[in-house]
Parts: sequence; C-alpha cells; structure tokens
Amino acid sequence: MSRKVKFSFLAILIGIGLIFLSGKIYVDAMRDSWNTEADVKKQILASTPMQTIDDIEHYHGKQSYVVALGEDEREQRLLVWIRSDMEDIRYRYVKEGISENILRSNIGQNEPEKKISHIVPAIFEEEEAYEVFYSVEESNGTRYYYDYYRFEDGERLETYAMSKK
Repeated sequence: MSRKVKFSFLAILIGIGLIFLSGKIYVDAMRDSWNTEADVKKQILASTPMQTIDDIEHYHGKQSYVVALGEDEREQRLLVWIRSDMEDIRYRYVKEGISENILRSNIGQNEPEKKISHIVPAIFEEEEAYEVFYSVEESNGTRYYYDYYRFEDGERLETYAMSKK
C-alpha cells in the first residue's frame, strides 16, 4: 500500500474512533440526567393522582422544580410541581386555575406589545404561578421581562425587568 492510502485509512479509523468516543462521553454525561428524570416521573406517578405524563418542563427560580402536565384516571388535566430534592410535591387540577392558553390570550389582548418567548408553570413566593418571559421593543433597544402570574386567578404578582439589549 502506498503512504497516501495508509494515511487515508488511518485518518478514517481515527475519525470513527473519535465519533465513538464522543458518543460514549455524551451517554455517560447524560445518564444521571436521564435517571433523575425517570426517578422524578416515578415519584410523580406514585405521589399524586396523575396517571399519565404528557409534558415535563423545568422551572429555575429560588429553587428548581420539575413541572409535569398530565391526566388522572378520569382524564382530568393536572399540573404537578416537584422540587429538585423531591421534598416538596404539589399538584393542582388545571380547572382550578387559569390555563396557560388563557393567560397567553389575555396578555396578547391586553398588552399586544409583549412578544412572549415562553410561559412555564412556576413556584413564586411559595405559591403556584406562571412565569412569563417576554420582550418589548423600546425606542432605544429591546428589553426583556419576567412576569409572574398567580395560577389560581391569573393576577400579576411581580415583574422583573432585565437590562436593555
């Protein structure tokens, strides 16, 4: 074999090895995260009326929570908040409060200048809430905000303004 063929063969082998190694590193790094999410799901299903989990979101405020949206055995929608240490688990039926869709609609109708990036169920000052992250175009730049709305009735609890970008 010529040197060029040997070098090409060696480069291909090294490339395959690097791909395999990076895949292994990724799987090893994510294993704890996957196990933790599986543990959280088990805890939610064991500790609340939730029977099926449709969506999982993460909220990071003063403390971190995993928030699950799902249904109970009667197919009623509910939200479950579980703190990262799994010591605080709470749930509320969606019908007991304002839904994310209604909140989004209310904000859009009353404050159309807000460009909503996301709405996440949250715990704010120890009460179930929604965190709304949005931007507003101002004369000298874009400003980003976090609003917190009470889950129960959609009342705004607090607004935090970020620096202009």
